[in-house]
Amino acid sequence: MYYFPKLFKGIDMNRFTKLVSGLVATFVFSASAIAVPILSIDQPLDGERSDFNDYPTSALAQTFTATLTGGLTEIILSMDGDGDTGTWSLDIFNVSSGVPFGSAFGGATVDSPLPNGSRTPVSFDFSLSLPQLIAGQMYAWVLTNPDGDEDDLYGANTTYDGGEAFFLNSSDEWVLASTEEPLTDFAFQLFVDPDAVSVPNPSSLALIGLGMLILRIRRK
Repeated sequence: MYYFPKLFKGIDMNRFTKLVSGLVATFVFSASAIAVPILSIDQPLDGERSDFNDYPTSALAQTFTATLTGGLTEIILSMDGDGDTGTWSLDIFNVSSGVPFGSAFGGATVDSPLPNGSRTPVSFDFSLSLPQLIAGQMYAWVLTNPDGDEDDLYGANTTYDGGEAFFLNSSDEWVLASTEEPLTDFAFQLFVDPDAVSVPNPSSLALIGLGMLILRIRRK
Protein backbone atom coordinates (compact mmCIF):
# COMPACT_ATOMS: atom_id res chain seq x y z
CA MET A 1 0.00 0.00 0.00
CA TYR A 2 2.94 2.35 0.62
CA TYR A 3 4.42 2.01 -2.87
CA PHE A 4 1.18 2.12 -4.85
CA PRO A 5 0.48 5.90 -4.36
CA LYS A 6 4.16 6.68 -5.11
CA LEU A 7 3.89 4.82 -8.41
CA PHE A 8 1.25 7.26 -9.67
CA LYS A 9 2.70 10.39 -8.03
CA GLY A 10 2.87 13.27 -10.49
CA ILE A 11 0.62 11.55 -13.08
CA ASP A 12 -2.36 13.39 -14.54
CA MET A 13 -4.97 10.76 -13.55
CA ASN A 14 -7.59 12.11 -15.97
CA ARG A 15 -5.19 11.70 -18.87
CA PHE A 16 -3.99 8.36 -17.54
CA THR A 17 -7.56 7.04 -17.32
CA LYS A 18 -8.23 8.00 -20.94
CA LEU A 19 -5.09 6.24 -22.12
CA VAL A 20 -5.87 3.06 -20.20
CA SER A 21 -9.45 3.09 -21.51
CA GLY A 22 -8.09 3.33 -25.04
CA LEU A 23 -5.77 0.40 -24.41
CA VAL A 24 -8.60 -1.77 -23.11
CA ALA A 25 -10.83 -0.80 -26.03
CA THR A 26 -8.06 -1.80 -28.45
CA PHE A 27 -7.93 -5.29 -26.98
CA VAL A 28 -11.71 -5.65 -26.96
CA PHE A 29 -11.92 -4.54 -30.59
CA SER A 30 -9.10 -6.87 -31.64
CA ALA A 31 -10.76 -9.83 -29.95
CA SER A 32 -14.08 -9.13 -31.65
CA ALA A 33 -12.59 -8.59 -35.11
CA ILE A 34 -11.55 -12.21 -35.73
CA ALA A 35 -12.71 -13.37 -39.17
CA VAL A 36 -15.15 -16.22 -39.69
CA PRO A 37 -13.22 -19.53 -40.10
CA ILE A 38 -13.27 -21.15 -43.53
CA LEU A 39 -13.96 -24.82 -44.25
CA SER A 40 -10.54 -25.66 -45.64
CA ILE A 41 -10.77 -29.46 -46.00
CA ASP A 42 -14.02 -31.40 -46.29
CA GLN A 43 -13.62 -35.18 -46.17
CA PRO A 44 -17.32 -36.22 -45.97
CA LEU A 45 -18.53 -37.33 -42.54
CA ASP A 46 -20.22 -40.46 -43.84
CA GLY A 47 -18.73 -43.85 -44.58
CA GLU A 48 -17.76 -47.15 -42.99
CA ARG A 49 -16.86 -47.43 -39.32
CA SER A 50 -13.24 -48.32 -38.60
CA ASP A 51 -12.71 -51.39 -36.43
CA PHE A 52 -9.30 -52.20 -35.00
CA ASN A 53 -10.50 -54.61 -32.31
CA ASP A 54 -8.40 -57.38 -33.86
CA TYR A 55 -5.36 -55.13 -33.83
CA PRO A 56 -5.54 -52.85 -30.75
CA THR A 57 -3.92 -49.48 -31.18
CA SER A 58 -3.31 -46.52 -28.89
CA ALA A 59 -3.78 -43.88 -31.58
CA LEU A 60 -5.23 -43.14 -35.01
CA ALA A 61 -3.85 -40.51 -37.35
CA GLN A 62 -4.66 -38.75 -40.60
CA THR A 63 -2.10 -36.79 -42.56
CA PHE A 64 -3.42 -33.80 -44.49
CA THR A 65 -2.14 -31.02 -46.73
CA ALA A 66 -3.08 -27.50 -45.64
CA THR A 67 -4.97 -25.57 -48.31
CA LEU A 68 -4.95 -22.24 -46.43
CA THR A 69 -2.34 -20.40 -44.40
CA GLY A 70 -3.64 -19.30 -41.01
CA GLY A 71 -4.78 -20.45 -37.60
CA LEU A 72 -6.46 -23.84 -37.24
CA THR A 73 -9.74 -23.21 -35.41
CA GLU A 74 -11.66 -26.50 -35.52
CA ILE A 75 -11.58 -30.12 -36.67
CA ILE A 76 -14.79 -32.18 -36.82
CA LEU A 77 -14.49 -35.98 -36.75
CA SER A 78 -17.17 -38.59 -37.41
CA MET A 79 -17.08 -40.76 -34.28
CA ASP A 80 -18.71 -43.63 -32.41
CA GLY A 81 -17.78 -43.51 -28.75
CA ASP A 82 -18.94 -47.02 -27.77
CA GLY A 83 -20.42 -45.35 -24.69
CA ASP A 84 -16.93 -44.58 -23.34
CA THR A 85 -16.48 -41.65 -20.98
CA GLY A 86 -13.39 -39.56 -20.42
CA THR A 87 -11.21 -37.28 -22.50
CA TRP A 88 -10.56 -37.63 -26.20
CA SER A 89 -7.44 -35.75 -27.34
CA LEU A 90 -6.73 -34.53 -30.86
CA ASP A 91 -3.18 -33.24 -31.44
CA ILE A 92 -1.50 -31.63 -34.46
CA PHE A 93 1.94 -32.78 -35.61
CA ASN A 94 4.40 -32.04 -38.35
CA VAL A 95 5.06 -34.88 -40.80
CA SER A 96 8.31 -36.60 -41.72
CA SER A 97 8.59 -39.49 -44.19
CA GLY A 98 4.81 -39.36 -44.52
CA VAL A 99 3.97 -39.99 -40.83
CA PRO A 100 3.45 -37.86 -37.68
CA PHE A 101 6.78 -36.64 -36.32
CA GLY A 102 8.17 -34.86 -33.26
CA SER A 103 6.07 -33.15 -30.60
CA ALA A 104 2.54 -31.85 -31.02
CA PHE A 105 2.33 -28.11 -31.70
CA GLY A 106 -1.40 -27.83 -31.05
CA GLY A 107 -4.13 -29.78 -29.34
CA ALA A 108 -7.80 -29.91 -28.35
CA THR A 109 -9.90 -32.19 -26.17
CA VAL A 110 -13.49 -33.37 -25.85
CA ASP A 111 -14.63 -34.49 -22.39
CA SER A 112 -18.24 -35.43 -23.02
CA PRO A 113 -19.17 -39.11 -23.35
CA LEU A 114 -19.97 -40.05 -26.93
CA PRO A 115 -23.11 -41.95 -27.98
CA ASN A 116 -22.81 -45.69 -28.48
CA GLY A 117 -23.51 -47.21 -31.88
CA SER A 118 -24.13 -44.03 -33.83
CA ARG A 119 -22.22 -41.80 -36.25
CA THR A 120 -21.76 -38.48 -34.48
CA PRO A 121 -19.96 -35.31 -35.69
CA VAL A 122 -17.64 -34.33 -32.83
CA SER A 123 -16.01 -30.89 -32.78
CA PHE A 124 -12.48 -30.31 -31.44
CA ASP A 125 -11.98 -26.59 -30.79
CA PHE A 126 -8.49 -25.17 -31.50
CA SER A 127 -9.54 -21.51 -31.39
CA LEU A 128 -7.67 -20.78 -28.13
CA SER A 129 -4.31 -22.12 -29.29
CA LEU A 130 -4.65 -21.48 -33.06
CA PRO A 131 -1.93 -23.84 -34.36
CA GLN A 132 -0.46 -22.18 -37.43
CA LEU A 133 -0.75 -23.97 -40.77
CA ILE A 134 1.03 -23.08 -44.02
CA ALA A 135 -0.70 -23.80 -47.32
CA GLY A 136 0.91 -26.64 -49.23
CA GLN A 137 2.60 -28.20 -46.19
CA MET A 138 1.61 -31.59 -44.82
CA TYR A 139 0.57 -32.10 -41.20
CA ALA A 140 -1.14 -34.82 -39.20
CA TRP A 141 -3.87 -34.97 -36.60
CA VAL A 142 -3.60 -37.77 -34.04
CA LEU A 143 -6.55 -39.02 -31.97
CA THR A 144 -6.22 -40.81 -28.63
CA ASN A 145 -9.16 -41.89 -26.47
CA PRO A 146 -9.72 -42.86 -22.82
CA ASP A 147 -9.58 -46.66 -23.14
CA GLY A 148 -6.80 -46.89 -25.71
CA ASP A 149 -8.98 -48.99 -28.04
CA GLU A 150 -9.11 -46.84 -31.13
CA ASP A 151 -12.14 -48.17 -32.99
CA ASP A 152 -14.12 -44.97 -32.72
CA LEU A 153 -13.67 -43.25 -36.10
CA TYR A 154 -15.51 -43.47 -39.39
CA GLY A 155 -13.80 -43.56 -42.73
CA ALA A 156 -14.98 -41.52 -45.69
CA ASN A 157 -16.46 -43.06 -48.82
CA THR A 158 -14.24 -40.86 -50.99
CA THR A 159 -10.47 -40.90 -51.28
CA TYR A 160 -8.56 -37.96 -49.83
CA ASP A 161 -5.60 -37.10 -52.08
CA GLY A 162 -3.81 -34.84 -49.57
CA GLY A 163 -2.81 -37.50 -47.02
CA GLU A 164 -3.36 -40.98 -45.62
CA ALA A 165 -4.90 -42.69 -42.58
CA PHE A 166 -2.71 -44.54 -40.07
CA PHE A 167 -2.91 -46.49 -36.83
CA LEU A 168 -0.17 -46.98 -34.24
CA ASN A 169 0.81 -50.64 -33.76
CA SER A 170 2.10 -52.36 -30.62
CA SER A 171 5.68 -51.44 -31.60
CA ASP A 172 4.77 -47.74 -31.72
CA GLU A 173 5.07 -47.70 -35.49
CA TRP A 174 2.63 -45.93 -37.78
CA VAL A 175 0.93 -48.40 -40.16
CA LEU A 176 -1.36 -47.53 -43.06
CA ALA A 177 -4.94 -48.08 -41.91
CA SER A 178 -5.79 -49.59 -45.28
CA THR A 179 -3.70 -52.67 -44.40
CA GLU A 180 -6.28 -53.57 -41.72
CA GLU A 181 -9.42 -51.81 -42.90
CA PRO A 182 -11.01 -51.29 -46.34
CA LEU A 183 -11.61 -47.60 -45.60
CA THR A 184 -9.82 -44.96 -47.66
CA ASP A 185 -9.21 -42.11 -45.20
CA PHE A 186 -10.82 -40.99 -41.98
CA ALA A 187 -13.75 -38.62 -42.32
CA PHE A 188 -12.98 -35.08 -41.13
CA GLN A 189 -13.64 -31.40 -41.70
CA LEU A 190 -10.95 -28.82 -40.99
CA PHE A 191 -11.52 -25.08 -40.48
CA VAL A 192 -8.91 -22.31 -40.78
CA ASP A 193 -9.01 -18.59 -40.06
CA PRO A 194 -6.56 -17.01 -42.57
CA ASP A 195 -6.43 -13.81 -40.50
CA ALA A 196 -5.80 -15.46 -37.14
CA VAL A 197 -2.32 -15.67 -35.63
CA SER A 198 -1.12 -16.97 -32.29
CA VAL A 199 -0.75 -14.09 -29.82
CA PRO A 200 0.08 -13.81 -26.11
CA ASN A 201 -2.80 -13.82 -23.65
CA PRO A 202 -4.59 -10.43 -23.94
CA SER A 203 -4.43 -9.90 -20.16
CA SER A 204 -0.64 -10.31 -20.28
CA LEU A 205 -0.40 -7.83 -23.14
CA ALA A 206 -2.62 -5.39 -21.24
CA LEU A 207 -0.32 -5.51 -18.21
CA ILE A 208 2.73 -4.90 -20.38
CA GLY A 209 0.99 -2.01 -22.12
CA LEU A 210 -0.09 -0.53 -18.79
CA GLY A 211 3.48 -0.56 -17.52
CA MET A 212 4.72 1.12 -20.68
CA LEU A 213 2.04 3.80 -20.37
CA ILE A 214 3.07 4.57 -16.79
CA LEU A 215 6.72 4.92 -17.79
CA ARG A 216 5.82 7.09 -20.76
CA ILE A 217 3.67 9.49 -18.70
CA ARG A 218 6.21 9.78 -15.88
CA ARG A 219 8.95 10.72 -18.32
CA LYS A 220 6.91 13.65 -19.69
